Amino acid sequence: MTHPVETPSRPVGRRREIGLALALNLVFVAGVLFWGWPAGNVLLLFWVENVLMGVGTLVRILTAEVEPQTRRPFFFTLHYGAFCLVHLVFVSILSFWMGAELTVGALLVPALLVLVRHAADLVTVWFGAGARHRTSPMQAFVQPYPRMLVLHVTTILAWALMLGSFTFPGGKPTGLGALVARLRELLAALGAPVTSAGLVVIVLVLVKMVFEATTAGRPVRWTIGGRPLTTD
Repeated sequence: MTHPVETPSRPVGRRREIGLALALNLVFVAGVLFWGWPAGNVLLLFWVENVLMGVGTLVRILTAEVEPQTRRPFFFTLHYGAFCLVHLVFVSILSFWMGAELTVGALLVPALLVLVRHAADLVTVWFGAGARHRTSPMQAFVQPYPRMLVLHVTTILAWALMLGSFTFPGGKPTGLGALVARLRELLAALGAPVTSAGLVVIVLVLVKMVFEATTAGRPVRWTIGGRPLTTD
């Protein structure tokens, strides 16, 4: 005797994706505030997340079931890899300015958490919720780029905030520096003292978290050669 298998709906997959994204970003914030993670390590983790998103997308391109003849894994690897390489150059400089430390507890363990988050997303949403049955390789191709662009923007924002928070010895902070100093005072009053670099990273994580929570599971609409694409 057989029983019908219920296929998870798209809203269920979207809730899973949002939950995983929020959980990971909150771990980043907690790491900086309470577990002693250097602020620069979080920026390195952003880059690790970029790479893992690319690996996951490659799997999606290879397993998407709509129009399978349009697979372009090699082109995606070159194209996405170039973005990751440029991102790594700027992130490396900025993260070590912020005091990155290449340690097991502050980098390797969080990187494994990032791996688990994206692997869980791939297993539960792409395969488990059946997203691959309604997605073409070209649609999978474009899916990671909005989040990659956000990570590039957050890197630029980090540079601006770090430069703005710099003050000469004996000088008083002004502009962005004064804002950063005031926010640090508020966090210290709440029992969560944080460095300027740590505060900058927390702001970036919150920006990233809002973006991911509002776009997770939603269709990404692009056009290539005049042909409309959507991940829905």
